[in-house]
Amino acid sequence: MLRELSTLLAFSLAFMLAASCTGCAHHDRVRAHERAAVPALAGNWDMDLSPAQDGSYVKPLTITLDPAKSPAEAPGTFTGTVYGGSPFDNGVLDASQAPAVFSFTSDMDAQMGGPYFWVGRLNADGTLGGAVRSLNRGFNMHWSARRSMNP
Repeated sequence: MLRELSTLLAFSLAFMLAASCTGCAHHDRVRAHERAAVPALAGNWDMDLSPAQDGSYVKPLTITLDPAKSPAEAPGTFTGTVYGGSPFDNGVLDASQAPAVFSFTSDMDAQMGGPYFWVGRLNADGTLGGAVRSLNRGFNMHWSARRSMNP
């Protein structure tokens, strides 16, 4: 019993020390990556929703950072529009590892066949890639996006 308690105590102490290393070099690198990824996600994108990802079906995606948070904060929160103007909510970015990943929901009241659950990643080349899931319409679909040339 004493041995198990000793092991548990040692494990707990090691876990607390590891969790408290917020000033270590690893965490400094993570925070730098997060600060770069949050503003990199914001803006206007041309989202390719074509099955072949050949640019034959492109719709606008706009991502707006939550004004209540600074770009240095992560995970960042955001709102915006997808599919040519449909507002989305619950946007969250996790940039603690590369690639940065994000998710959001749209059409939660099912006015346009939703709800839709979107996930994506910020690729090293500055593009986005991801998938969307529609429960009501019963599909999963890949998508990709490049910075829009139209501001």
